Amino acid sequence: MRKRTVVTQSSRIPAHLLAVGLALMLQAAAPPVSTAAERTIILGTDDEWRTVSVEQGARLEPGRRGYLDLTLDRYRHEPEPTTELLLHFDETPLRDAAGRHDVVGGSQELTRTAHRRGSGALLVDGPEDRIELEPHAGSAFTPGRQWGDFTFEFWFYPVSLNEGGAILRWSAREGAAHDFRVQEVSIEIARGTTRARFENFFVRPDGRPISFVLEGPPRLIPRSWAHHVIRFNGRTGLIEYLVDGRPSDLTHISESGRQDGTVYYPRIASHRGDGLVLADGFVGSIDELRIESRFVEDLLDHDYPPRGGTLLTDYLDLGSSGARLARIDAIYDAPHLSDVFLSYRLAERRGDHPAPDGWVPVVPGERIFGARGRFLQLRLELYPDTRAGVPPRLSEIVVAYEPADPPLPPTGLRAVPNDGAVTLEWAETREPDIAGYLVYYGDQSGRYFGTDGSLGPSPVDVGRATSVTIDGLANGTLYFFAVQAYGRFDDRASAELSPEVAARPAKVYR
Repeated sequence: MRKRTVVTQSSRIPAHLLAVGLALMLQAAAPPVSTAAERTIILGTDDEWRTVSVEQGARLEPGRRGYLDLTLDRYRHEPEPTTELLLHFDETPLRDAAGRHDVVGGSQELTRTAHRRGSGALLVDGPEDRIELEPHAGSAFTPGRQWGDFTFEFWFYPVSLNEGGAILRWSAREGAAHDFRVQEVSIEIARGTTRARFENFFVRPDGRPISFVLEGPPRLIPRSWAHHVIRFNGRTGLIEYLVDGRPSDLTHISESGRQDGTVYYPRIASHRGDGLVLADGFVGSIDELRIESRFVEDLLDHDYPPRGGTLLTDYLDLGSSGARLARIDAIYDAPHLSDVFLSYRLAERRGDHPAPDGWVPVVPGERIFGARGRFLQLRLELYPDTRAGVPPRLSEIVVAYEPADPPLPPTGLRAVPNDGAVTLEWAETREPDIAGYLVYYGDQSGRYFGTDGSLGPSPVDVGRATSVTIDGLANGTLYFFAVQAYGRFDDRASAELSPEVAARPAKVYR
């Protein structure tokens, strides 16, 4: 859908008269429009957005007429100082975005069609997909470390409900080789639902362990995504299991099992067991798994990043210095309260902008006046409707511009020979953008590679002068001359030369 500016028509003025009046007003107010032939650069469609780089939160997907559209990527978390583990499952090999664990084992197969965040999810369809995580020194699972607040969060898509299958499991042991107790945290499938089991994970001050289970929803719905959160508040002792933002089970880790002023905390055992294991014994998908060393208050479930996505194009070459940017058209779909904003910056050299943030906003389709330069860069900003959970889609951008016409060559060029010199005169070129003239000379017609003139090798820049004497030339040699005008946009490479004239310096000349 092309975004357009809408003019509201009065019911008492005929539409055709209003349109004529508006056109006359715009014609009177607008600056003169160049009559140079427009050229276009198309981004999208056949171009496939090759000149666009993603700055934040955007991606490509099949769209209009089978081409690729730019749209927003699914929202995903960014690591914070409190993040102990963060797996996006968007690319392989899998990597902990928090940088506290190494991912080992498993086939690490991803699905691009069934995912809830980012661009992919972990696909689990057999025992070979079991993934182990090796914690770095100083991670939350370092032996002997005591925890405070924590949050486990993930998206789960079950295909079959295999009894005992674990989404996440961690174990260790406390004590000597023949006198120890197992410590375990497990989020697993049991009796058609999920449960979070904490075995000896919390410890009383006297060392006695605590074991309990939090039950998930009454039953899991196969082939449906659900958002699971288990979080512990160390101030109140509350631990709760939420699914899709709704409490499923809760208790207090205290003396009475209620909020009574006593709170018991987790402590990691001295000896490692199986470590941290994911995707052990079920069939389905996991997405966006994270562990935070804090009680996550904000569980708002954003489908798309609220701050939107930003993309920058490469520098687009408009072909000549002083090219005039005419307009920027865009074809996009912005449903509900989503939106697309475009801005540009234009300079004679790549990256030569007056300020890093010198972006000029533009309304697609409207005429642009006074924008001249050779290298154009665009910024594309895509914003979702956070209430309806829908993103915009950008299908195509068309940049229309007018190349700067090089100045016409000077007329009336005349050469007068002298002793070892030639004086040249020509008529001034009457164009507003003329910055000066170049004088070419040489001893062969059409080949202006002279070097013996006292003003230097060909061509000689004489500024805005319309006459010049070139001395230091050899008497008896026939020299050929031409003059070229150049504009303030340094367009000498494309400007034409004047008709050639010739003269032969001599002691006696006629």
